[in-house]
Amino acid sequence: MSVANPDSSTILTLRTPLASRLGELFTIAALWLSLLMSLDPLRTTDDIVALKYLPIGLLILSIPLFLVSGVMKKVLQIPSLNRLLILATIMIVGSIVPLSHGERLADSYLGRGLNLWAALGGAIIASRPESFERVARAFLVALVTASVIGMMLLVAKSLGLIYSAQGHILHVETTFFVAGLIWLARRWPSSLLRLVIVVVLVWLAVDTGKSTTLLLVGVFILATTVADVLVRMRSSTRRDRGRSGAMNGIMVYFGLAAASGIGWFFFRTIAERATRYENDLRAEMWADRWNKFASSPLVGQLFTDSPVYTTPYLQGLDLSTHNDYLDILASGGMVGFFLAISIVVTILGRRRFSDLFTSSGKGMPFPSLFGFMILCYIASALGNPILPVPRLAVMFWFSIGAAAVYTSTLVGPVQRDVRNT
Repeated sequence: MSVANPDSSTILTLRTPLASRLGELFTIAALWLSLLMSLDPLRTTDDIVALKYLPIGLLILSIPLFLVSGVMKKVLQIPSLNRLLILATIMIVGSIVPLSHGERLADSYLGRGLNLWAALGGAIIASRPESFERVARAFLVALVTASVIGMMLLVAKSLGLIYSAQGHILHVETTFFVAGLIWLARRWPSSLLRLVIVVVLVWLAVDTGKSTTLLLVGVFILATTVADVLVRMRSSTRRDRGRSGAMNGIMVYFGLAAASGIGWFFFRTIAERATRYENDLRAEMWADRWNKFASSPLVGQLFTDSPVYTTPYLQGLDLSTHNDYLDILASGGMVGFFLAISIVVTILGRRRFSDLFTSSGKGMPFPSLFGFMILCYIASALGNPILPVPRLAVMFWFSIGAAAVYTSTLVGPVQRDVRNT
């Protein structure tokens, strides 16, 4: 009796699950490694290039493993994602100029361009319901756990229980800690829990003098208080709306005013620090980047220039601009800026993102975390270098890519209805 040889489609079917599982493991490893490296108070991994770029390396390696499942055609139907990948490619190609002149990796946009490809990894994962559930759940559990641990470390540092020669620990990392705390506060709605989180965040902001933390307090209030009011307004009947409309309106305006006030205080603090402290050069760096944008507003330098700022006051000290938006605007012009923000604006404008933003309780879908990550990134990138740091950029741009697919019309109802347990 002869046995028929398996055809190519059968072999592909057998190989697909194994390749996809390996891709999932690489993706989870990249996200978990990013979290683990971000919890390092001394940032010892930032000086080791191979380890620094390991998270994005693992995520990029996972992409070919998913190609055999045939999801790329669906993913590339999202125009805003395609525009982001074009931007990433331009950054990588533009970096050839400074690197060919012997400049350091940090003096080019190569690292930033590679980090943007994390969005493609997130989009591919989100387009496969079975992979999305496993990876997103693993990321959610790890992030919420890291958020609690990170806040405990910050509190311990404020109480003098931890010493750091740098004077501070876990500065920009607070961004994703707050995203995890927002998810925690909405998953278990409790006025006391939210009040405690706000008090702790404000205390840390005042104690450390970090204006970014104050800005994130505004995001927390917006994502909890204002979102709750929107939920009640949506679910209330016409008869109830007349009686509760005034109170809901007051609470919405209170939340928006609080968030706006904290944002105004953030920029005022930056301006004051620039005149009071010689070591705070944000205003000077931002002015330099704006002038560079004004010299070539359409396409900038096509990312062939250096993204770091060399201060004339401190020899040998190169600093990141501390504003992802200005970096892209100055080096890529309005074209580069459009390619970068297109995907974020598209996500924020979709009704499904609103559903993620306003969900709460046990019925809240776990992809709501990606929405909270995006909100925190939008705020924190105003005064911090996130795109240049792989351990941070991987998590945020992965979330953006996943949210782009999850909120699009390309996702089936089974995946959109996945709930927490």
